[in-house]
Order: sequence, then structure tokens, then C-alpha cells
Amino acid sequence: MKEQRSNPFEVAAACGAEVSAEVDRVGYQLLAENGYPEALEKNMNNTLRDAIRKKMSKRGERLLIHSKFDGELGRYLIWFTLRRGRRVLATGRPVVLQGKPLEDDNAEG
Repeated sequence: MKEQRSNPFEVAAACGAEVSAEVDRVGYQLLAENGYPEALEKNMNNTLRDAIRKKMSKRGERLLIHSKFDGELGRYLIWFTLRRGRRVLATGRPVVLQGKPLEDDNAEG
């Protein structure tokens, strides 16, 4: 079976505005817990995002988004890691999207 790649932001958007907002909130929370308190500003805008990006760049840090699909349980997980180079500084809690388990093609029945 060929592995399919999916964009976590597209998956979250396809699940609705509430899921997209939760994914954003988890990412900003991880930043706030790790030296970026401005990430919790109520009125997040492009100016604040640019300031956070510049601060991260200065520190040599990157916020990466990851995802994984668990076909047996029908769950899609999205989480963030904050990295400096190859070193993981922090990992955020996953957002779990529940779907249907994949059917086993080899199952007898």
C-alpha cells in the first residue's frame, strides 16, 4: 500500500473551524509555555506573528507540525514540536480527530 501524505492544516480545516482553531490554540500554547508569551495575545494578527517568527529565528528555533493516522483506531493526531536545530525543546499535546477505523481487506467474514 502506498503511503499518502496529508497536510495537517488542510485536514484540520476540512474538519471545520472549531478543529482549526483548536490546532492553532495548541500551537500558540506551546509557544507561550516556552518563552513566547505574546503567543497568547487575544488579538493575534500578522504583526504579532511576524514578531514571534523573528524572535524564533533569532533563537534558532522552529515550530514544526506533525501528524499521524492510526488506521486501526480511526484516529488522526496533530501535534507540534519546538526545535532548536535537531534538538526537540518541547512537544505539545496532540489534537485527536476521531474517524472510522479502516476495514481490513484480508478479514474473513
